[in-house]
Amino acid sequence: NSNKENSTVPKTNVEELGMLVNVPYEAEESVWKTEAANKELIAVLRFSATDSEKLVADAARYRKPEEASVQSEPWFPDELVAQGDMSGDDTLKGISYGANAFFQENYNEGRLIRIDGTNYFVLEMHSK
Repeated sequence: NSNKENSTVPKTNVEELGMLVNVPYEAEESVWKTEAANKELIAVLRFSATDSEKLVADAARYRKPEEASVQSEPWFPDELVAQGDMSGDDTLKGISYGANAFFQENYNEGRLIRIDGTNYFVLEMHSK
């Protein structure tokens, strides 16, 4: 049981994340979790304003941007948890893009959501 609990503890090592998915720009902050049973990975990444704009421009080429929302998690950065609390339903609103720039062998489907008003991105990845 303790092994299962350990796998659900969020990690902050961006180099370790980089072994699972491609991280195209240097993240200023990262927190992420994997769920091996469903082959899923969720990461929250914060980039500089300049890199955020580059990332959005790159991602928009893969898929038309569209409005999206994502459920705030207790392990997300405090700023996002507070933003989720203010929404009244623990959701974070943003714009969803294709996550192709992050694809690697094990995680080759997903989406990248830039949270409104921030340089935070929620990366949701899974294996086909």
